[in-house]
Formats: sequence, structure tokens, C-alpha cells
Amino acid sequence: MRVLIADDEDRGRGLLRDLLTPLGFAVHESADGEEAVRDALRLRPDAILMDIRMPRLDGIEASRRIRALPELERTVIIAISASAFESDRQHCIDAGVHHFLPKPFRQEKLLGLLCEQLQLTPVYASDEVCAHDAPLATLTVPPVGRLRALLDLAARGDIKNLQRQMTQLETLDAAYSPFVAQLRLRTAAYQMKELRRWLRTLEVTAHESPAR
Repeated sequence: MRVLIADDEDRGRGLLRDLLTPLGFAVHESADGEEAVRDALRLRPDAILMDIRMPRLDGIEASRRIRALPELERTVIIAISASAFESDRQHCIDAGVHHFLPKPFRQEKLLGLLCEQLQLTPVYASDEVCAHDAPLATLTVPPVGRLRALLDLAARGDIKNLQRQMTQLETLDAAYSPFVAQLRLRTAAYQMKELRRWLRTLEVTAHESPAR
């Protein structure tokens, strides 16, 4: 699936890019509304994440112009804004936006909207993880400090840094590989709630594992 992120702030685009790219979305970026209209026509994305407050052409007008193009009539547009005013929400809906998502938002909420609007069936970790779960007693678990760092990243939905931590653990000691495999399985399915629950369970047993 191809997703276009329209936001004039590098950080805003980066956060969404880092969230979606590891999940298999082909991500493209536009730095303002005019660029978003041009890129949408050129790329024909499946979905557009449109920031409302942008220079030159705001997200509402950009959405209206995109919706007027026959080639993009099926493109899903999700408006993202720091404003929670009902008037802004209504302006977005009037412009043809499918959903209005006020900031700050939980990343699980955005992913749920994308799956709903694009008719995607998320691969949830529950069944798959249970089928491949290694018994906790067989895992070499990192120290409590490392587990808490992983919990913090999972709470923020920071997949990019979770992946970096996994690589570091495998480099640090091959004995962590089974633990990392379980971590990757949950992260790949973007089951942050399940991942946090699992890490908290491991935190209880961490003191029983030898420090490395």
C-alpha cells in the first residue's frame, strides 16, 4: 500500500514515516499542500495523511482539490491536526476527508483507521505469537534496565528504535537471539499492547536471569 504524508514539518513526517515503513507501507512525503496535490496526482497513493496547517496551501484546500480529481476519487484522506475544534473537523469533512484525527493521537489509533479505510486485515500477534511462544524459562532475558527501555519504546510505538535495540542485543550476546525473535514477532504485527504485557511479565522474572 502506498501512503503519502503531507506535513510542512520534517519531524511530523519523520514520525509517521518511521511508524509506517517498517510495517510494509510504501511511504512518500510532501512538504506543503501544493506539493501534496501534485504528488497525489503523480503517485496515486492509496491513502494520504494530511496535516491541516501548512503554508502556501492548507490541508483542507489541498484535500478539496485532490477530491475533485477523478483519478483520486477513491483515495483515502485522513486529516491530522493539532486543532480539536468542531468547525475544523466539519471543514475537513466538507472537503472530502474520510476521517479527522486530532493531535496528539495514539499510533494504534492511526493504524486502526488506515486498516479500516483501506480494508486491510491486520495480522494480530495473539494467535501467531501463542503458536510460536518460547517458554519464558528458556529465554535469556536482558537486564531490567534494558527491559524498561524496551517498554518505553513500545509505549511510544517507536518501531525504528525497537529494531535498533534488537540488533544491539543480538550483537551483544547470541544468547539473546530467542528473546529477540519473540520481540520481532510481536513488533512485526504492531501489537504494542501485547508487547508491553509480555515485557512486563519478563520484567518480573528478569532478576532470576543472570546479568550479562
